[in-house]
Amino acid sequence: MDTVIRFFIFLLLFACSRHEAIVVAEDPQPDSPSWWSFFTVDGVDSDKDGVRDDVEIWINEQTQDYNYNQALKQLARTDLESLKITDSLNAQLNLQKLVKDGHCKMFILMNTYPDELKKNPSLSYKLRKMILNNPWRRNRYNEVGKLIPKQFLLVTAKYPAEEFTSCEFQVKGFESLLLRHRKESENNSALVEAIDKFLLENKL
Repeated sequence: MDTVIRFFIFLLLFACSRHEAIVVAEDPQPDSPSWWSFFTVDGVDSDKDGVRDDVEIWINEQTQDYNYNQALKQLARTDLESLKITDSLNAQLNLQKLVKDGHCKMFILMNTYPDELKKNPSLSYKLRKMILNNPWRRNRYNEVGKLIPKQFLLVTAKYPAEEFTSCEFQVKGFESLLLRHRKESENNSALVEAIDKFLLENKL
């Protein structure tokens, strides 16, 4: 009888004990969301960072590199935000923001993991597939897409955003990445000029 009581006390203590948090890229990873959240559009964002828990866990499984991880989360936040949009103006602004976020991801990849860019060029597509991982989310995304005029899509494709100013987080090793970016972009005089101007203005 004492053994049974001790066993149940052990189970109770185990259930109440706090598990050690998993930290990836300096960011505590949320627990896997409950199964019921899969049947909703919003899902669960337990740490309120703008990235749905299941998407954040997926991103952490792709990379633990701080810059790459943060760039993917920046892209995911904007894509997830689109599911809440109900008007044309905000749908257009969201699309512009997605282009900017894509520039950030490309800046990090081109100057940190160029081989990864060649090996896994469809990562943005896989990220969106993860974000739209149930029929309700896909339907909502398609509804938002209908709010964007076709002519705006053509303009957005040429949206002028410099890769090196598109990241919303503090890029680690930013100066060295920027100098590498300048070296790799020597044939793009406009970009080199923009980088030189940025370096001068920011005294880097």
